[in-house]
Formats: sequence, C-alpha cells, structure tokens
Amino acid sequence: MQSKSRLRRARTTLQIVLAAALGTGVGVAAARAFAQPLPAIQPKAYRRPAPAFVQNSATGEDAEIPSTQVEKYVAVYKDMQRNRSLTVEKAAAKEGLSIGEFRRLEQKIERDDAAREHVRTELQAAAAQTPSPAATAVPSAN
Repeated sequence: MQSKSRLRRARTTLQIVLAAALGTGVGVAAARAFAQPLPAIQPKAYRRPAPAFVQNSATGEDAEIPSTQVEKYVAVYKDMQRNRSLTVEKAAAKEGLSIGEFRRLEQKIERDDAAREHVRTELQAAAAQTPSPAATAVPSAN
C-alpha cells in the first residue's frame, strides 16, 4: 500500500510540475514525457556471497613470494626513501614493475607474515641509515 501512495504523490507532483511548465510555455514535449505511466516499483533481491573460510591456503598466488620479488618491492621503497620526490610509478618502473604489478605484489606481501616482517626490518634499517630531510636541510641566511 505504501508504494501506491508514493506513486500517487509522485504523479501529483508531476502533474503540478507539468501544469507549471505549460503555464510558462515549456511546450508539448514536456507534457508528453510526463503523461507516460510510471513503472511499478519492484523490490530488489540482494544476495550475499557466502563467506570464505580459507586460511593460509598454499594454492594459487599466495603459495610463496619469490625472494627476488620481495627485494624488488623493498628496492622501490628504498628508492622513495632516498628521493622523496620520486613517485611510486617511477620507482616501480625502475625495478621493471608496472603500478598494477607492484600493487598486487604489495597485497601478497601484506598477507604473508614472514615477508611483511622481512620488508619491515629492511626498510627500518634503511631508514635508520638515511639522514632525515631536516638534518640535511641547509639553514637559511635570514
């Protein structure tokens, strides 16, 4: 019943708009457009996907990340640590990775605890060796 009352209100609103449009001289085309019957409102059925209960499956892409790929990933971030103006796209390209390949590799590393920890320790060590931008800044002569 509620949808019928909504349809009536919508039709009444459209009739008022149509009358105002005709009164201002918008034309017959608007009258024809509003004269069409409104389609019935159908409730939508939503289907939830079944939850996946898989942990650490050793099949597919997540089996094991080659160490060469992890080193490329680390090299991209080390390049960006050294050169703060370097974008991810440019740093990944220097390692032969497209941005899509780099992001997929990043997702794999985030899911692999050992690889994520390895990357974290390497990048922290590199950050400790790299002087901060504030330490290398030249004082102004003001």
